[in-house]
Amino acid sequence: MAVSTATITVFGYPKGFDNTQRNVVVRGTIAVTFGTYPPGGYPLNWNNVTNVNGELLESIPIGTTSPTSTGSPFPIDVDVRSAANRPGTGGTGPSGYIYLWDNILGNLHIFESANGSSNNSGPLIEIGGNLDANIVNDTIQFRAYFTRNN
Repeated sequence: MAVSTATITVFGYPKGFDNTQRNVVVRGTIAVTFGTYPPGGYPLNWNNVTNVNGELLESIPIGTTSPTSTGSPFPIDVDVRSAANRPGTGGTGPSGYIYLWDNILGNLHIFESANGSSNNSGPLIEIGGNLDANIVNDTIQFRAYFTRNN
C-alpha cells in the first residue's frame, strides 16, 4: 500500500489568517489520505499556504537545523486537534486520536491510547501500518504561528 500523505487547507476569511504586529496566525485543517503511516510522521508543506486573496504565507525562516534551511516557512508553534463530531453538534465527540506537531522536523504525529487488542504498552503509542477510516475521515484542525517578515 502507498504511503499516506497530509494536505493543509486554510480556513476562509475571517478565521484563516490573523496578522498581529509580529506574527501571523494561520488556522485550517489537515487532511490525510489512506495508505501506510509514514515513519517519523507526516512532513507538512507550508510553501503553498495562501490567504483568502491567494497571497502566499510570508514568514521569517528561523533555525538552521529546521526545514527552513531550504527556504520554506517554518512555524514557531502549531496546535493540532481532532474536531470531528464535537459535543454539542449531535456527534459523539472527538476521534480519540492525539495529533501532535514536533518543532524539530515540523512533522505531524498521530498517537493512540493502548488498547486490549494491542501488545504495546504505555499511555500513548504512535500509530503505524495502514491508516483506518477513523483517522482519514477525522477533521484535523490546526493553528500555526509564524514570525512575520513584513
